[in-house]
Amino acid sequence: MRTITGWIIGFGIMELLSVFFILMNLLTFSLYVIDKRKALRDKWRISESTLVFFTLAFGGIGALLGMRLTRHKTKHTKFKIATVLGLLIALVPVVHIVHGLTLDKTIRYTEIEFHSGNWPSELDGYRIAFISDVHTTPHEIMGKTAMELNNRNLDLLILGGDFSVRGDHYQGSLREIALISTTDGIFGVEGNHDDYRRLFAAKEQHGDLAA
Repeated sequence: MRTITGWIIGFGIMELLSVFFILMNLLTFSLYVIDKRKALRDKWRISESTLVFFTLAFGGIGALLGMRLTRHKTKHTKFKIATVLGLLIALVPVVHIVHGLTLDKTIRYTEIEFHSGNWPSELDGYRIAFISDVHTTPHEIMGKTAMELNNRNLDLLILGGDFSVRGDHYQGSLREIALISTTDGIFGVEGNHDDYRRLFAAKEQHGDLAA
């Protein structure tokens, strides 16, 4: 079980979802093409329930292409409705895939001022930075991020996890993060995408990073 989990983490959840989505639509497209050919040759057919099932199981795009290119089931109301529903269902993984492969890689800087009567007066002006969801951010971008944070006079840096453990990419990310200067150090935890044993071992290689 750990081997499977490690493989999924290493390959990438978004990448795995992308492959699954593409395969489901290719399979659905193939089913419509095969069924059309069987119909022309008056052979044993693929059941309509099977076609509808794969159309609704994230295969709406494949179903639409299969129906249009082979002119198969295009006049059946049941399949028209199933295709529309299948396309709507397919929007869910498409949005997640596009977001995960594009917007998720955008670096955003947000500053929030915290006020509390319980905050010690001697810590007024204390600056804490939080970095999370680094994933496969290119090392040169992480280097620019380190330079940007070094200009902000940080007192403490907290790492929220979700590094990429694919290959040794995370080691380069940690190397760049270790260049960030703080008064009281850099501390972090693992995220749900991390192999904590490999991540913490890598952090120990950098004296400024504490797990």
